[in-house]
This record gives sequence, C-alpha cells and structure tokens, in this order.
Amino acid sequence: SLDGEGKASFQAKLAELQVRGVAILQGTAKLGALIDGKVNGEVVFNPSPLASITGEINGIISAGISGDLNIPVGRIGCVIPALKEAANILGAAATEFGGTIQGQASFAGVFNL
Repeated sequence: SLDGEGKASFQAKLAELQVRGVAILQGTAKLGALIDGKVNGEVVFNPSPLASITGEINGIISAGISGDLNIPVGRIGCVIPALKEAANILGAAATEFGGTIQGQASFAGVFNL
C-alpha cells in the first residue's frame, strides 16, 4: 500500500499524464485532419491536405516525364525518381499514422480524456 506521500506523488503524475494526454490528442486531431481532411468527424478539407500534396507531386512527375516541365535533361534521371519517392513516402505516412491515431484514441479512452 502507498503512504500519503506516495499517493500524492502518484496522483500528481496522473494529473500530469492527463494534461499531456490532452495535448497529445490535440496533435492527433491535427494529424488526422492532414491525413483524412476531417475535423471532429466532419470533412473540412476535400481532398485532404495530404492527398492534395501527393496529387501535386504526381502532377509534377507527369509534367516532368512528358516534357511539360522545364527540367534539364541531365537532371531528369534524379529529379523524377526523387519526386516518386516523395509521393511514396507520403502514401506510407498516411498508412502508418492511421495506426498512431487509432492507438492514441485508445489511450484517450483508458484515461477518459
């Protein structure tokens, strides 16, 4: 069993966890809005910012491949693959952060945040 000092310390740490948990959830909400375009379950960005950026990168790739973008010939071999890699990273981020968001929602439920 905990003595009075131990209980007070434990309760203080729980209170700090709750405060920090709220900040984590606020960050999670912002991350979710970037990924799926939703705020509080309502679509406010359509397409989502992540989808918009990915679309823009893919548009630049298409323009670069077709010659509509002024990329020096000697640089196409590195610019286009770099842009493709950026698009792949953004796609992977959406998938990976989805799990993070779900995990943080579970965390919130445990602590009633």
